[in-house]
Amino acid sequence: MIIIFLRHDDYFYNYFAMREKQFIILERILPFISGVTPTGESKKLASFLDRLSAAVNPGNTAQQFMNELNELNAQFRSHELPKTHDEFVTRAGLFYIIHELEQYLEIKQNFLPDDQRTKMIKSKKKKRIDESNQRKVIKKTNKVVIRC
Repeated sequence: MIIIFLRHDDYFYNYFAMREKQFIILERILPFISGVTPTGESKKLASFLDRLSAAVNPGNTAQQFMNELNELNAQFRSHELPKTHDEFVTRAGLFYIIHELEQYLEIKQNFLPDDQRTKMIKSKKKKRIDESNQRKVIKKTNKVVIRC
């Protein structure tokens, strides 16, 4: 598949620049995620990250995730203060991750998606998947089974 970028068309350049900024944030939080001790709070944040990762697409769903992240942050702030140093370190890491995820979502919110292009990309992707599935069906039906 060949994609042609027009000189006067900065949409895809800006889209990938936005994704690059988000990727940098993910790189920054990775050491904190891998170092978090499993707690009820960390499991809630992990669940949030699972839902967020499943919703990455050219459309703009950042606001709903920003609202959910703010609720999560408020819940964490209402919890009792950490009693041990390890609990404190874990909680601090979680707050750092939340702060970085807010930046991640703000980057996405500030990017204005082009609905027409998003629909075009989705339809091309669906067409490729359909064609791929058709080729698989044809290959399966063209197989010759030789039994001895």
